[in-house]
Amino acid sequence: MSRAGQRERETPELKATLDKIRQTASEFIYQIDQKMEVLMADKKQVQESAKAPSPFVQELMDKITEGAKDLGFIPVAPETQEKTANPELKVVVDKALKDLDKKKDSVKGKGVCEIKAESQYGKGRAGT
Repeated sequence: MSRAGQRERETPELKATLDKIRQTASEFIYQIDQKMEVLMADKKQVQESAKAPSPFVQELMDKITEGAKDLGFIPVAPETQEKTANPELKVVVDKALKDLDKKKDSVKGKGVCEIKAESQYGKGRAGT
């Protein structure tokens, strides 16, 4: 048999083999896509269920908190609750910041020697 005849006979076999490979690859890709959809749905469900504690977990947390109170422990609010600012602390911090701004403004334009003298001897005695 000649080479040309052999090639003609091999060509349909090669095409059939390539078609089988394409078909098998397509089936694999489809199965992977289906599995990914299931996994993504499962992941989403797990994330949503993790956001809210189950009634069992909530009841258990309440019992532990009550037991701790009975033993004299001070309960601590979970981190998920909003923290409220301490108004007294805010007043103190605001006053301190204003004082710093005043000092900064009074120091502008003065030389280092004048500032040191004022801090050592008081404001009125710096030049004497």
